[in-house]
Amino acid sequence: MREAATISVAAFVAGVSERDVNRIFDEGLLPAKLTGASRSLTPLGCVLAGFYFKEAPSLSADLRKRVVSLLCQREKTLRTWAAFAPKRPSEWDVEMGTLSIHLAQYVQEARSRQESLAKAEGLVVSDPNIFDGEPVFKGTRVPVRTIAAWVAEGIDRERIREAYPHISDEMVAAAPVWAKTHPSRGRPRKFEKINPGWKLKSSSTRKLGERAKKNDAA
Repeated sequence: MREAATISVAAFVAGVSERDVNRIFDEGLLPAKLTGASRSLTPLGCVLAGFYFKEAPSLSADLRKRVVSLLCQREKTLRTWAAFAPKRPSEWDVEMGTLSIHLAQYVQEARSRQESLAKAEGLVVSDPNIFDGEPVFKGTRVPVRTIAAWVAEGIDRERIREAYPHISDEMVAAAPVWAKTHPSRGRPRKFEKINPGWKLKSSSTRKLGERAKKNDAA
């Protein structure tokens, strides 16, 4: 993953919403050293964003900010994921009087998500000669967003593999991860562009009331 994560990537790695990540910048919830240019977060910023929002029900905002500040003072060099090599869990403990706060789980979760994202990105390529540059899985002409949409619809892996035999189970699992961290920009692409080999029978729409009347008449 990049040293500075975009909003969508930071949200995925931290396990929070993009709205929460945007709040970090709008409300100054994390120290400036955890943020990069163009509203991005460092790896440590992703970890502490997860802590900050997930601990909201049990810790006050002031206490969470104090924990973040202490971690920033202690871990000055954690600006790349390479620095998050396995360490003793106790190194991520923060003692505040009689209160002991453990953050190792947030490090482990963020690192696991970062690794799944890196794996997904390694499976995807964009070639201007294939569907006008629509991202596809390496070695195939299968658009990643098509598979992600099918997964979102609840279509099981076996049916997806039957329709697209050239992709692997690993690719099917990677599709929603990649799509979530690479949101589409601009106008939606045409159906036939992201669903090669499929034909759209009808693009017409009908109000629910009109459909009900039609069914009653039948």
